[in-house]
Amino acid sequence: MVKAESGQSESVAVEREARARAFLDGGIEALLTGLHPMIHWTCPVLEILGLPHATVQLSGRGLLLQPTARPGAAVTFRGGVLTYPVDCDALVPRGATPTTVVRLMGRTRAAALGFIASGDSRTSGEIARHLEISPSSASEHASLLRGAGLIISLRVRNTVRHMVTPLGRALLGPQRETARSIRSA
Repeated sequence: MVKAESGQSESVAVEREARARAFLDGGIEALLTGLHPMIHWTCPVLEILGLPHATVQLSGRGLLLQPTARPGAAVTFRGGVLTYPVDCDALVPRGATPTTVVRLMGRTRAAALGFIASGDSRTSGEIARHLEISPSSASEHASLLRGAGLIISLRVRNTVRHMVTPLGRALLGPQRETARSIRSA
């Protein structure tokens, strides 16, 4: 499990999402591989370089991962909690503008992401009406955004609601451009 700090930064949210995706895609090996240069995983042993008693035999015991964005934070392991610093600059895109997002994703898909981010959640029908595209096109854009980890989709009764992920918010940048301003970029 990856625990959030209170008032977590965007880079910690992106790290948590990346670790969750790694676990879902590749299990415990993918989750623990590449956490930090000082942390090495060779099943069933977790090795933490530079710490006394730094070899941990998990043997079925739980492990709580706690990424931190605190400047100068060190890798620590106490009571089953592994705290490790994240590289904020590497995780969160900086300086994304509507123009760069459009060049990366295409005008309509970028506008769809911006529209989804501008509210709590959106349906494919709302996306289609707002962007003036067909419902099937809106569904395809949502599917590709979901596949890229930029949105999540949840079924609520007879509709599917789309919500932006921390990675999607990070890609849009602090300006959180609306769909209309992205379409005109």
